[in-house]
Formats: sequence, structure tokens, C-alpha cells
Amino acid sequence: MHARQTILQTLKAQLKTANYFPVVLNQRVLPARIQYPAVTFYAENEDVETALVHPVRVQERVLNVSIVVWLRGSANDEKPETDMDKAAEVVEKAVVLFGGIDDIKLLSTDFTVDEDEPEIHAVSLNYQISYCVDEGTPSL
Repeated sequence: MHARQTILQTLKAQLKTANYFPVVLNQRVLPARIQYPAVTFYAENEDVETALVHPVRVQERVLNVSIVVWLRGSANDEKPETDMDKAAEVVEKAVVLFGGIDDIKLLSTDFTVDEDEPEIHAVSLNYQISYCVDEGTPSL
């Protein structure tokens, strides 16, 4: 299995252990019928740099992953702000415990409210995961 897929599957399992999100999906788009709060996550992109190491060429890879927490709530009070902060806290705690990866860091957090459906709120946490594989065998 490709290292990227292994990382994403491990991340999914870790997010599920938080017991806060009834739905955790490795996909970009939230399904129309879903139980909230829900999490979608996906690989944005991956940069690769090859280091010459005799006798094996090693690739240093940086995978950018977005984790989006979807919440349903009121549009008329301060509760959405509190809910979004709580969801971000749960994700950050789960990711800190993420096993098997030496270097993972939070790059940014974005908070949005859907203009068409103001009761839908989203928190996007953007992570950078660094790992190495031997060139030609991109598995962990």
C-alpha cells in the first residue's frame, strides 16, 4: 500500500478514537445526508525531494492534509464559535497522538459559515506530514 494511503488510514482511525465525531470520511465533499458533527479529510498535495544516499535513493516527502469538521447549529448566537473551537481542540488532541509519523505539524485553522445555510459551520485544520521512503518503493 502506498505510504500516503497508510498515513490517511491511520489518521482516520485516530480521529475515530476521539469518540466525538459519528462520521469520519476520507473524501473531499460532505455527503448530502449526514450526521453532525462529521469529519472529512483528504490529501491536498505532496511534495517530493530525492536525497542521494548510497546505495539507496531516499525520498523525503511532505504531505499536506486538510481535516474539515462540519457542525450544524444556530446562526443567531455565540454557540457556533464555541462549537468550532471545541471541534478544533478534539482534532488537535487526536492528531498529537497520531502514531507512526515523526513529523506532523498544524499549519493553519480556518473557520467558516456557509452563506447559503448559515446553520452549517466548518473548521478546517491544515496539517503538514513529513516522512521518508525509498525511491521506487513508496510504502511505509
